[in-house]
Amino acid sequence: IASFALIFFFKKGLSPAACIAFFIACLAAVPDWSRYVVSLPGINKLIILYYWKVAVIALLVPLFFAIKKAPLKVNAADLCIIFFVFYLSLMEFRTYGFTTVLRIFTDNTLLYLVPYFVISRFMITKEDFHYGALGFLLLAIILASIFFVSQLVKEDFYNEFDIYSGWFSRIQEFRGGFLRLAGPLNGVLVAYLMAAGMLSLLMLKDYFFSGRLMFLATVFSFILAIIFGGSRGGMVAVVFMLCVYCYFVVFKAGGRIATVALALLFVVLAQVFDVSSMLSYNDEYGTFDYRKELYIASFEFIASNPLFGSADYINSGYFDHLFTGLGIIDIVSVYLQVMLKYGFIGLFLFCFPFLYVIFSLTRQLMSAQRLDGAQKRYAAMFLGLLLGYLFVIATTSTVSLVDNFGVIVLAFGRSIMQRHWA
Repeated sequence: IASFALIFFFKKGLSPAACIAFFIACLAAVPDWSRYVVSLPGINKLIILYYWKVAVIALLVPLFFAIKKAPLKVNAADLCIIFFVFYLSLMEFRTYGFTTVLRIFTDNTLLYLVPYFVISRFMITKEDFHYGALGFLLLAIILASIFFVSQLVKEDFYNEFDIYSGWFSRIQEFRGGFLRLAGPLNGVLVAYLMAAGMLSLLMLKDYFFSGRLMFLATVFSFILAIIFGGSRGGMVAVVFMLCVYCYFVVFKAGGRIATVALALLFVVLAQVFDVSSMLSYNDEYGTFDYRKELYIASFEFIASNPLFGSADYINSGYFDHLFTGLGIIDIVSVYLQVMLKYGFIGLFLFCFPFLYVIFSLTRQLMSAQRLDGAQKRYAAMFLGLLLGYLFVIATTSTVSLVDNFGVIVLAFGRSIMQRHWA
């Protein structure tokens, strides 16, 4: 808190883009499970202070109140994000009183509204986007370094200090001969950010990498981090995101056909032989069967609560047979989490901004003669990251900083769709 207070008071010389880049690069500096409960006399929980909240307050909130200096016409995605935050907060009245709902609304504002509107309004020029890509690149390099050292010593030392996981922190899982690592984030999100790092590296290689050896070494470190994370969904998403970028930027007609064929072949192989067998991983916990049963139970439940869902869906009885050996019901899909708790209305408000921006970026890229070369590459980069994100969240719940990075990528995509660089 003291460090961010110094940044808050002394960062006046930094441009908004530099603040946003620093925000991205340092968002995983502290493990996602770190938190501190702020209390006052008579109030046990005034606010639960997570690290990401401190980062948002110190780096982005001041920019949020200066948004009028960076006007951008409001569109349907913007409105949907606003409605989504209010809808989530209103639904909490089913369980909590006014003061708790007010705290939840504040948290949702810091999680969704502030990053989305700050990034989408202040990332304007090509140089701004270079800053943003640099933020992703630095974060990926740091995470890859952490994973490399952790693998060398065969110890996920971040997890060892997780005081909230109890005996779970002593479990070490090996996949494909490697210790499965999480580091300060979970494995699937690390894989996703490695893809963001690779794409950022492609965007910035002419600015920071003068030699091919350093470039290839950095890419190799990202690939190792993906393997060490052991996330099968993350691996598929990385291939998919790179294929999207190459389709629009690297290849022409013949190469595009080959790219689509390669992506489809990979998906088919993953479905027929499953990703576990392809990568010498063992599905010893029956995760595929578990997901199948989870979806069946979820759709049975949502049939009786279609529009608004239920805040107490876990205790509805529909999921009792899905308790894992860890004593939890693992809802391994953000889509299911949103749908079960907030119904199809919540799911629509959640998905619409992503689909709207994806459609707009795709339309831009299909008529790329209107785009500057760098703008085309950034549009392809964030289209790939958005599509990859929609895939990734089908394989994981809202753990770690999944929501945070989803909003960040969405905001970048939203910004570029109405910018025209000279």
